[in-house]
Amino acid sequence: MSPAQRNTDIRLTQISLALTAAVTALLAWSTGAVAWTAFVEGQVGHVLESILFLALAGFLVYGNCCYQVARLGRLKRSNVHLRSPLLSASHFAYNAAPALTILVPSYKEETSVIRQTLLSAALQDYPNKRVVLLLDDPPNPKTHQDCAALWAGRNLPFELQTLLQEPADYVVRARTDFLTRRSANRLTPDSECVAVSDCLIWAAQGQALPK
Repeated sequence: MSPAQRNTDIRLTQISLALTAAVTALLAWSTGAVAWTAFVEGQVGHVLESILFLALAGFLVYGNCCYQVARLGRLKRSNVHLRSPLLSASHFAYNAAPALTILVPSYKEETSVIRQTLLSAALQDYPNKRVVLLLDDPPNPKTHQDCAALWAGRNLPFELQTLLQEPADYVVRARTDFLTRRSANRLTPDSECVAVSDCLIWAAQGQALPK
């Protein structure tokens, strides 16, 4: 979403909140007037009905306001958020960064959901990390569908490891070759740009996975 779109959504959300407040005040005033009239006339049943209606409407308005306020806060945070530059990750060498283990718990999740979650964790910029799938499905499935889902979940980390291994090996070899050329003072801007472009293509192909 572009900044202009976010600013438009912020204004629309603020207008919606103002309209919600105005309509809520009008509803409370009209319902209160009805309840007061019924009370003066001694119609206890109508008074209780008015109070119940106002309470139910209040719950609905409360939920609506919670959503709009949360949306407004998210839009404003997104408007001022600045992504960290990729160069900041270069300060953490692979062997120097503290080891990090990312645990992905799963209980009878769809295979596509597990795949996307594992990929999201594996493709983070942090260098020294491990991704562990905690599969909590019943070990003795009762149905054929549950059995197939269990084995698919167990095999998924190995499938993703195999799928990402080729582009990873390519990038590692490219980095080794770059360090060799740099130590020998044989760097040329044109060829290095081509090499970086090839690495990015391989990385993109590794991430273009079936859903």
